[in-house]
Amino acid sequence: MYDCRGVTNKKASAGLCNQCGRCSTFCPQFLDIPKELKVVKKEFEKPGFNHMMTFFKKVGLPFVTKVSKVIDLFKDF
Repeated sequence: MYDCRGVTNKKASAGLCNQCGRCSTFCPQFLDIPKELKVVKKEFEKPGFNHMMTFFKKVGLPFVTKVSKVIDLFKDF
C-alpha cells in the first residue's frame, strides 16, 4: 500500500521552519537542516503550493488509497 500520510496528517512543510536549529542537534548526519529547508522551500513551495496540498489531501490521497487497495487485491495472482 502506498502511504502518503507523512505529508498530509499534520501541517508540515519547509515553509513552516522557523530556523531555530533544534533539529540540527539531533541529526546523525550533522546536516544544517534549516539551511536545507530554505532550499526546499525555494524549489518546491511556489505560489499555489497550499492550494495544491489541499487538493492532494481531498482528492489525490483518497484516490491513491483506493487504487493501492485494488492493487493489493491482485498482487497474489
